[in-house]
Amino acid sequence: MENASKALLIAGAVLIVIVLISVGMMIVNSSQDVTDQVGDLTTSQSVSTFNNQFNKYQGTQKGSAVKKLLEEVATSNATNTETSQHFVDVTITGESKIGNGQNTTYLHDNKNGLTAAASKITTSARYEVVMETTDGEGYIDSISITKKTN
Repeated sequence: MENASKALLIAGAVLIVIVLISVGMMIVNSSQDVTDQVGDLTTSQSVSTFNNQFNKYQGTQKGSAVKKLLEEVATSNATNTETSQHFVDVTITGESKIGNGQNTTYLHDNKNGLTAAASKITTSARYEVVMETTDGEGYIDSISITKKTN
């Protein structure tokens, strides 16, 4: 009889250990879901912050705003070169001082070209700024600027 009661105590202890391990696994799994959600939120916020620095220039803008945009793109590209992160290429069309009015594309590694282009933008002219594409993660990676004819 004593052996039977000891066996029941051991079985009960094993059952309690199994229940405790199951509860622990449930807690770990639920905390992993929360961690994933926080990671997704952080990524979303990072994309939004990056894009907002350029989205404020979307639409018809004066030349002075376009100059600021080009300076921001050059600064962003220079900053991100160190981390190999997200880059923005710029295409300017219709500005006779830049590429004889033809499409002129400044790739992200051409900071001097963007700075030179900014100095050639006609301050009083109007330009149409369009965020052309986004990369697979949602970051803007191409901007098109077209000089409007009056």
